[in-house]
Amino acid sequence: KNMPMLMITDKLRKALDDVVALSDLSTEDRGMLERFPNSAKSLPLDIIELIRRKHPSRPFLHELISGSSIEPPAPLPDKKRSPELEARLTKIKNYLEDREYEEMVRDVCKKDRSQMDSMKSYSSQIGEGINILVTKGTAFEVVFIANWGGNKHPCYKGNRI
Repeated sequence: KNMPMLMITDKLRKALDDVVALSDLSTEDRGMLERFPNSAKSLPLDIIELIRRKHPSRPFLHELISGSSIEPPAPLPDKKRSPELEARLTKIKNYLEDREYEEMVRDVCKKDRSQMDSMKSYSSQIGEGINILVTKGTAFEVVFIANWGGNKHPCYKGNRI
């Protein structure tokens, strides 16, 4: 059992002594109470409840434990990890770090791949080339007409619309 331990106060010590002095106490209950000598500094809550039930005046629990405090549990000893476990934990940690990195750069790598995919097929490369030529030709024609000033163009025949 992992019961909380309460510090023994004078009132609780006197109630414990009163219950132990009773003659009609069962051997099981007496054995439970005698596990805690007079030098004990704390009692588990189930023993305090036993004292409360067996005491002739049947005091309330809050009266018995007033002024008492919970004894902090003893710190657990540090457990040594086996080398196999350490190696496995390191492997898992590295795997999780790699997954986290892949998640962070997923969008960056995806854009690079999509740009590479757009130029893979032969027909798309030709389409891009034609588009560039038409755009440059149109730009040249606009600049050429703008420089000749409309009616000074060599193709201009004097017919106005």
